[in-house]
Amino acid sequence: MKSCYVFTDKNLAHLQEIIATKFKKVEIFKIIPDENDKNNLINSNEKEFFLKFIDKFEELKAKSDFVIVLGCESFSVFGKSELNLKLARNLNAPIFDENASELKALNPNSKLLITDNFDEILSYKADIITPFKFQSLLLKRAKVANKTVVLPESDDERILKAAHIVLEKDAANIILLGLENEISKKAAALGLNLSKAKVINPEQNELTDEFAKKIYELRKHKGVDEAKANALAKDKIYFATMLIHEGIADALVSGATMSTADTIRPALQIIKTKPNVSVVSGAFFMALEEEILLFA
Repeated sequence: MKSCYVFTDKNLAHLQEIIATKFKKVEIFKIIPDENDKNNLINSNEKEFFLKFIDKFEELKAKSDFVIVLGCESFSVFGKSELNLKLARNLNAPIFDENASELKALNPNSKLLITDNFDEILSYKADIITPFKFQSLLLKRAKVANKTVVLPESDDERILKAAHIVLEKDAANIILLGLENEISKKAAALGLNLSKAKVINPEQNELTDEFAKKIYELRKHKGVDEAKANALAKDKIYFATMLIHEGIADALVSGATMSTADTIRPALQIIKTKPNVSVVSGAFFMALEEEILLFA
């Protein structure tokens, strides 16, 4: 699917005519921020501003052969050129404009194509992925996957805030480990909606005894007795690991208050590595302005 970004509707009709000779389904996507969008940008919540238009653009792309993006007017202290350049980067849409050289000067060291030659637009292979675009892609994949994630560190408000966002966007099912009344109280104080999260107290629930027996069987050859297995089953990280081992959850996220070693140790002891694999390694993404790097 091809696209281009124009700053004004000047010559838009003529541009449509040209594109219509090459593509069957041509759509126009007008960037029209409402008051909420403007407030998001003014109040430094640009993530929500850009995610909204990225998602709308992607929806339109999926059912079109070519999308012409018509840029927005300036508002508040945001200049028209600067704002539209940033929108074009986040939409990964090359810019078609008669003032290409001036716009290039405002957008140095960028992979974004800015041209007054429409043939360049047609041959351009866009490969810009901004941090906001990357987040949008991850959210879409997460929604399709519909996985269950267990969060052991429910005593950390950052974890509760993250759970709220994930649930609000239907990105995953969430299991929080801890006391339900304490989590509810904290969520209310923070203005969070965690009603769709499942809360389990590892120290007192129907799974703890079952997990203790399985931990004992898995670890008795390493000297773990029944008393130790009972204690481990009540430990949040071990309990979370057992949820994955038993197929109740698909992943656990930890490390806000617990160390990496404390997080990985139960996984190595219970889930273990694949046969003939002796090395465990981590990976992380680094989100640059126009590309995402994976370090592993």
